[in-house]
Amino acid sequence: MSHSFLLTEESWLPVMSTDGKELRSLRTALRDAGDLVGLATDEPLAILPMVRLLSAVVIASHDITSADDIASLWETGKFTEGLIDEYLDAWQGSFDLFGDRPFYQVPGIEPLSGGPRNARSIRLDVASGNNVPLFSAEFDASTTPLSFAEAALALIINHGYDTASIKTGMKNDPIAKSGKTTGNPTGPLGQLGGIVPWGRNLFETILLNIPFGPTSGEARPAWEREWTASWEVKQPQGYLELATWQSRRIRFWPNEDGDAVSGVVVGAGDRLLFAPPDMEPHTRWREAKSGPDRPMRWSAGQPAWRGLDSLVAFEGESRTSLLLRQIREYSDDWLPWDYPLNLICVAATYGNQSAIIEDVHLDSLPLPVAALAVDRSVRDALSEVARRAEEVRRAINDVAGQLREIQGAERIAWDSGHHPGNAALPLMTSPTERLLTGLQRQPERLHEGLLAWDRAVDTIARQVVGPMLDAAPPSSFLGRETGSNGRVLRLSDIEGRFNWKLDQALASLRQERASTRQKKETDG
Repeated sequence: MSHSFLLTEESWLPVMSTDGKELRSLRTALRDAGDLVGLATDEPLAILPMVRLLSAVVIASHDITSADDIASLWETGKFTEGLIDEYLDAWQGSFDLFGDRPFYQVPGIEPLSGGPRNARSIRLDVASGNNVPLFSAEFDASTTPLSFAEAALALIINHGYDTASIKTGMKNDPIAKSGKTTGNPTGPLGQLGGIVPWGRNLFETILLNIPFGPTSGEARPAWEREWTASWEVKQPQGYLELATWQSRRIRFWPNEDGDAVSGVVVGAGDRLLFAPPDMEPHTRWREAKSGPDRPMRWSAGQPAWRGLDSLVAFEGESRTSLLLRQIREYSDDWLPWDYPLNLICVAATYGNQSAIIEDVHLDSLPLPVAALAVDRSVRDALSEVARRAEEVRRAINDVAGQLREIQGAERIAWDSGHHPGNAALPLMTSPTERLLTGLQRQPERLHEGLLAWDRAVDTIARQVVGPMLDAAPPSSFLGRETGSNGRVLRLSDIEGRFNWKLDQALASLRQERASTRQKKETDG
């Protein structure tokens, strides 16, 4: 009995319309992209694979190779329906979850021993063997099948973020031994600190995520290729190959009723030598002492605005993504300064030899287009915000350390215990987002925005430190000898030093206070 689930025709892609969340086929999602608010998945790790899939279809169907191609489409406000239909019709068989050329799979592959595992084992949030994600609600022993829509989403996520554990050895894979393959790296997206430019609707989001430039004629998307159980270590020929990279060899089995996926095998797939800095568009980069530059990753629990300095840097040891550099070019031509650009920041944090996903980072950030302009004023200001926040964090932590010293205790190591300065950073997210949103609309009010940010952060810092000082024991007023020089540290010293550090960190507020004092002296 033959089975079929055409991703081009069946509803599986989660989107947000004006009526709420719904599932769309590839064809209708692209056809109506200008009327759809955006993607709407509950799985953060699906965002980047979905964007890359959609962008690859648009590039291949519209033959996009330059900024002019993107500008022309942007002006029309929609993709060319005839080109989308022609392309999807030509490759329709390769967008079927089953059949002779199953989507993102290898037809006919079988494990060296045993049979397929339960379909839910492909989900990265499902506990498998000794690899148990925190708070996993399911185990791979579950016999509950995946719906076709769930399986399609899990499939593209797996190719992007799969763990680095041992994989099932496949028949006709010459490298498989003893029924398995070892040394598998994580999926390529797992090595990135993902940055996804987000537009006003799905159409604009897709265009903002299309890198342009010449590529090799061999740079074809996965669905235009033939696949076998064999795999290799190589570099992609271009973005179409990179965006649809087959990091695993996978095959689905439908259940007896033909309405769900009940079985799956996941084997070793193609391995990247390294993420190519001139091709990979969705991450920041850090200069390496030797070899190619390396992707910068997001730290779990750290708000995305802490990375503002590298997000707007075009040169130096740390620099922004390829797509944000492109948007800089757009802003000099057709993208307005007040465009409400947002960034979705997503990453996986692996643990236990990268065999499990311990945490998923997801954050969003409004980014003023003016910060990417040739004029450095807004860009420098955003870098300054990141620097000031770091200085305030250290000032608060220093108070905590000195309060321990004044009571005869040692400071807590930087990588353990509770640090109030670190805990204060999330409180700065709201004023930072207000600043960024304001600069999107009125970049000329930069100095007013920085002053308002300084005032808000000054209040936050004092609200954190105030109770700490109030809770100090009476003996701290007299002080204690600290260090080898016998210097007496008093509570008043701690408070005075904190006030000075805060004043130095918040330059706009310091200048306003100095101006106010000078005015009073002049008027007096």
